Amino acid sequence: MIGLFVITVTLLYPIALVYFLWSAVKSKGEKRLGMLMLFFALILIPFGDVPFNLYRFNKLCEKEAGIFVYHKVGLPPEYFVKEGEPIRKIIYRENGGSGSREVKAKGNEIDIEKLKARYQIEDHSKKDIVSRGYVSSYTTTVMDGEKLLGKAVTLYGGGGWFFRKFTPGGGGKSCPEKIRRPGYVDMHKKVLYEIFYKIT
Repeated sequence: MIGLFVITVTLLYPIALVYFLWSAVKSKGEKRLGMLMLFFALILIPFGDVPFNLYRFNKLCEKEAGIFVYHKVGLPPEYFVKEGEPIRKIIYRENGGSGSREVKAKGNEIDIEKLKARYQIEDHSKKDIVSRGYVSSYTTTVMDGEKLLGKAVTLYGGGGWFFRKFTPGGGGKSCPEKIRRPGYVDMHKKVLYEIFYKIT
């Protein structure tokens, strides 16, 4: 039912905009003014809060998004994949596409499963982390017992209530911005390499 309602609203909204604009063009006097008011009201209702939310989102990004390292930890070689062993790696292309490929390890790749057996690495998602802001967060935390070693935080938002309700991705944008190009490493994996280093 919800999906049908969203589809109906999505289809009727542009039709209503065209109708009121065309009626305003064809009408005269007070009727034209009334149609223009309805036309602009239809635009402001779904998009009127976007500038405020975008401003608030950008301010939040400056303070709370990114990689935060509180303690660096040296790891012995057994926590790293041995040089020459096959591993799966995501390769990003210039056009933004990606694919998984088997490559030989260089010896500096962290063995994630072995690391998780020793440290607590968890992902957390939260919606509406600020009131009236339509901002969501995706956080990776790295703990050693009760000690927080570091975290990576991605924020999503800035699109306003209409995008949040009626678009698949919730509208808005993410920060830090994900630019998937050759050499790109997902921030929530990169945080591990910022915290841990190999002891030689």
